[in-house]
Amino acid sequence: GSLLLTNNAEPLDLIKLSNPEPVLLPWFLGYLGPVQAEWFWTELEHDRVIHRAQLTGLRLGFKPTPNWEVGLARVIQFGGYDRPGLFEKGLGDVLAGVNAEGADDAETENSLAAIDLSWRIAWPRPAQLYWEWGGEDQANLLGITPFMSAFGHVLGLYLPEVVEAVPVDLRVEYLTNVQDDGPYWYRHGTYQSGYTYRGKLLGHPFGGEAEAVSVRVDWFPSDGVALGADADWVTNKVGATGTEKDLRLGCDAALFTRGAAQYSVRYDFESRGDVDGVSGEEATSHRLMVEVALDL
Repeated sequence: GSLLLTNNAEPLDLIKLSNPEPVLLPWFLGYLGPVQAEWFWTELEHDRVIHRAQLTGLRLGFKPTPNWEVGLARVIQFGGYDRPGLFEKGLGDVLAGVNAEGADDAETENSLAAIDLSWRIAWPRPAQLYWEWGGEDQANLLGITPFMSAFGHVLGLYLPEVVEAVPVDLRVEYLTNVQDDGPYWYRHGTYQSGYTYRGKLLGHPFGGEAEAVSVRVDWFPSDGVALGADADWVTNKVGATGTEKDLRLGCDAALFTRGAAQYSVRYDFESRGDVDGVSGEEATSHRLMVEVALDL
């Protein structure tokens, strides 16, 4: 998962501008390799502390070598009822990297930023190593330049073909965004509904005070059939000193037909220890989901 944007929440209705094909920049900027830019804007739901808050983001990706990719991203939550909108404040702040302060010294935007790196290797098996380094809101670097603070990290390894000629892939990922003096991630003093859409986090699904290890295996035994299994070991910080430790296991199957219908089924099990930071408090849950998608 990503620190900034994931599919944890419902899909957003948005306006997006991008160059579908990467381009080479002129002069010495050509050393950056193929460059791709993407900008989006959307309006969040009405039923939140600040009605119809807006969300805008910019990502620049470049590939200086065939095996290295670098991305720079920033997302800002701003505007909403009785607040300056996109062209009054948000777009300029995305480009300039300024988290403006209002006249009442209250933060008028909720800003997140991240740098991501990925490295493709071909030996002994094809693999991809990736790292995302992000920050919530911002501080001033050397007291001059706006920069990230309250850091979080995602470190991962992806093997698209674990064994030669066997259609099985593997992903292992580590997340941490715990702050000693937090919480900071996905929270904001002005936008008190947080970095959410319809009650679900737009960022990493494990939340803003989490340390986790995740493993996911996918197998494609035949055309149109996909089987998968995953496990997550999650520790969430609760309050100043408490922790909650969760184990999440899941498996799923999907059938993609030549017709308009696609079928999927998923089972999830969750075991929670020290629930809400209360020592000895335990809980378990089970969920079965069946889905039929029609392409009309």
